[in-house]
Amino acid sequence: MNDIQVKKVSVTSIGGGLSGIGNKNCYLLTVEYADATKFGYLLDCGQSIPGWDEDTTLGLDWNHVPNFSAIPNDVVIDAVVISHAHRDHDGGTNKLAEFLVESGKELPYFLMPQYAANMQQSREHRALAKKPNPLLDSRYTIASHHRLEIYDDHILIVDDKTEEVFGHPDADRENSVVFSFFKVNHSVADSLGVIIEVAGKKIIYSGDVRLHGANQRETFDFVRTLSDERLKSPDLLMLDATGADKKGPGKAEDIAIDSLLGIIDENPDRRVFATMFSSQPKLLEVLMTLGRKGVDRPVVIHGGSMQDNMKWGHGLRPLNYESYEDDEDATRRGYKEFVPGSWMRYSYGEFEVSPNAIIFLTGSQAEPLAALTRLLNPEYNQDMKDIHLTPNDIVVFAARTIPGNEPQVATVLEQLRGTGCTIYYPLGHDGNELPWVRKSVGPNITFKELHVSGHAPRDDLEQIIRMLKPAVLMPIHAPLEQRAMLGEIAGEIPVILPEDLEEVILVP
Repeated sequence: MNDIQVKKVSVTSIGGGLSGIGNKNCYLLTVEYADATKFGYLLDCGQSIPGWDEDTTLGLDWNHVPNFSAIPNDVVIDAVVISHAHRDHDGGTNKLAEFLVESGKELPYFLMPQYAANMQQSREHRALAKKPNPLLDSRYTIASHHRLEIYDDHILIVDDKTEEVFGHPDADRENSVVFSFFKVNHSVADSLGVIIEVAGKKIIYSGDVRLHGANQRETFDFVRTLSDERLKSPDLLMLDATGADKKGPGKAEDIAIDSLLGIIDENPDRRVFATMFSSQPKLLEVLMTLGRKGVDRPVVIHGGSMQDNMKWGHGLRPLNYESYEDDEDATRRGYKEFVPGSWMRYSYGEFEVSPNAIIFLTGSQAEPLAALTRLLNPEYNQDMKDIHLTPNDIVVFAARTIPGNEPQVATVLEQLRGTGCTIYYPLGHDGNELPWVRKSVGPNITFKELHVSGHAPRDDLEQIIRMLKPAVLMPIHAPLEQRAMLGEIAGEIPVILPEDLEEVILVP
């Protein structure tokens, strides 16, 4: 082994991840050695959330993935690290693989948690077709099922006990690039933060993060993780700033779970349609509670992405197992309390027509292909063509609208108002109702605590910074306004606010 030294280490955003919510997060860590070889490492590789007008494309269009052409030709992409299974963090990996193959370059290793690997392999990607959607005035169709066969053999499953070493083959450990991981709380299962050690420097990449989990136990576990010596005093902390404009501390997910269960319990003779982000762990928590109660109402999971998420669920185990009696780990996690049985369906039909059915479905963001949107347009929905909302029905939005999606969600709310059904919508982060929602629906709506953000607000971000004590803070995953707000609470810690494609040099 030669004693080859690291000459330069830098970080650059190539995905637009510094400029907007739901954007194509992607950060290029470049390590240059004394012999002029350069190795690159991508921290997340997201797909932007597209708009809904006719000039945008739903799916993996080149306009919606990171700027791979910004990767210098002399940089060898050695590894790609995926923090969690949300498309704005992992949705661009297929296009990256295609880009590298077309450029005549070898594929890197893709490091990702098990849940992200499972979800990527089961997703259906969407594409445009010339078919109008009368509700959203858009065009869409369903593209063919797209597996990651192009790089299946290059996926490495990682968790909080994993350590992976990359870099120059002749470098010692000090000059190698060492990745390790830690569990973080977020609105999707199996989310990880990343620790990168290279040339005596330590970088912490948070991914998307919140301090509070689904319950007090998860919150306590994460606070304990933040006390781990592995995370202390990083040279650079790349911290999620999405919630920096929200005042106060965060809340545990069980508040929203209790609100949703309360609506279900208070309306035993009415059909309840509940829509939320398909990846939210709280759906599993609600189903487990219904199972513990011995629910005697039919329950349906409706929408492809929601079904995929539920199949893998909490603990990364399919939920259609008949029994967990002999599985000690499953017993510890509470799976013995949730055996779906005959009361739950992934299929459609008589269950949904039942006057007291509980239907969990996609569509909280008015996505053109989501189940709720198609329910309101029977001519585009063979699955639910015989199901019609009535004044006796309840529709619950158990997720707030992503900024930018308000016009489309308002259209769906107005459509729902026309059915006469009762509508529930989440309170804002400040505990107040949202005026634009009230304007769309009128008096036939009730606001409740139905959503907890997946991103830490100001008080929690301040606590994370205080516990980790970074030498330098780099706010990420948010527009400049939120990133600057995060910088304001950093105290005397130096803060850097680079633009996209601006190189941040860590070594020398």
